[in-house]
Amino acid sequence: VEHMQASLSAAAAAAAQAPPLPPPQMTAQQAITYASDGPSDVELLQTTSSSLQAKLDQLTNLGMCNDRAGFVSQFVPLDLSAADAAAYL
Repeated sequence: VEHMQASLSAAAAAAAQAPPLPPPQMTAQQAITYASDGPSDVELLQTTSSSLQAKLDQLTNLGMCNDRAGFVSQFVPLDLSAADAAAYL
């Protein structure tokens, strides 16, 4: 696990040296908010857990910014091999 954390930290450090990514065109909440004429399957499946929603919003924002290293460091399981984690980048 420590080796994986070190690998992800190294990948994140390398990504930090890359040129900054442009800000997203919209927030995660704006991306999933739309005019509705009533409940849909998507609306019924949205979480009521504030901590889970915060994590989903964070991952959505990282994806919208095309921040792969940030996404991998926040999403990929720590027990994944360094080579497999690097494949996501």
